[in-house]
Formats: sequence, C-alpha cells, structure tokens
Amino acid sequence: GFDKDFFLYVEETDLSMRARIAGWTCIYQPDSIVYHDYHLKFGPHKIFQQERNRYLAILKNYSWSTVIALLPTLLLAEVVTWGFCLITRDLNNLRNKIDAYRWIISNWTMIRAKHGSVQALRRVHDRQIILKCASGVNFRQVTHLGLARLSEAVFNTSFGLLKFVALAFIR
Repeated sequence: GFDKDFFLYVEETDLSMRARIAGWTCIYQPDSIVYHDYHLKFGPHKIFQQERNRYLAILKNYSWSTVIALLPTLLLAEVVTWGFCLITRDLNNLRNKIDAYRWIISNWTMIRAKHGSVQALRRVHDRQIILKCASGVNFRQVTHLGLARLSEAVFNTSFGLLKFVALAFIR
C-alpha cells in the first residue's frame, strides 16, 4: 500500500492518511515496543526528502478546499522549516528546500492524478482526519533545550490556534 514515489520520510503518514480517507481505522498500540537504531543527523538530501514528501502527502490526500483552509498553518510550517534551514547555516539545506518546491512544480500533473485517485476512495471527510492530528512539533530533537522550549511555546500555541480556525472552514 505504500506509494512508490515516497522514499524515506512521511511514507507511513501518507499510507495512514489514505487508509483513514478510505474509511479504515488506524490503531495506535501504546504498549508496543519498537527498537529503532537511529541517531539524529541530517544527510545531504534529508531536507529535500522530508519537505517534498510533506508537500506531496498534503496535496495528494486533502481536498483542495482543505488545503486552502490550511494555508495559514502551512505558511507557519514554512516559517519553521526555513528558520531551521537558516539556523543551520547549511547551504545544502537551503538548496534542498528549494529543490523540494521545484519537484512539486515539475510533478504537478502526477500529483493531480494521485489526488484524483485518493479522492475517489474518500469515505471520511478531512475534518475527521484533522481532528485526530497533533498540532505541535517536538523541537527538542533539533535545537538546544532553551530555544526548543521557546519554539514549542510560540509555534505550538500558534499551530493549535490555526488548527482551531481552519476547522471552522473544513467540513
């Protein structure tokens, strides 16, 4: 069920979103234990993969009216990701961010076709899906504790408020 156009990052989110849209239930098992040999690092293409896949999942799975209602939230997410790219002072991260935009633009026809396929399966409205989505980001994995706490206080409060506003327009 995974979309072959996703490679690393967000592929499980895309699969879960499509399952929910089609009326399936995704179950969270808090007692399960998964061992993942992972160390936070940013390889040369990580930002590209994360950003491209985030855009692809949003544009493919949500209705166009929902994407429009989420624009303020998505713009705030852009501020956060551009801020991260600038804070790292890594030109590769900046190029990857721009390359993600380029990929979306150059693959727009394919994205629209995927969007149509997903919407044809729709049994659950976007509102029900967004209500179950978290509205915060864990900044502690990418910056020191003081800045992480400040970022969480400012941005997560803003994301929560924007989610509340967007839900007023999403049916």
